Amino acid sequence: MVANLLGDDIILSQITSEARKDNYAIQLTKNDFKEKGLNLISYIRPNRLFTAEKSIIAYRVGFIMKEKIKEVEKALIRIFQS
Repeated sequence: MVANLLGDDIILSQITSEARKDNYAIQLTKNDFKEKGLNLISYIRPNRLFTAEKSIIAYRVGFIMKEKIKEVEKALIRIFQS
């Protein structure tokens, strides 16, 4: 989740296990999670944002560590400032 909005919507970023060759993809490994996590090396794609209603989220696979979230935030700032 990128942002928790007022109301029932949230802003999300795509996470994929398919390696992407772009300047924004951020590698995500099991070590980047506080607990639980993904079994495959994956990539956060901050250039692929979308909104969704909270009620469609079936479950959470883990909690990403603060350091990795900061990395995503920096990428978002670079994207919006360019």
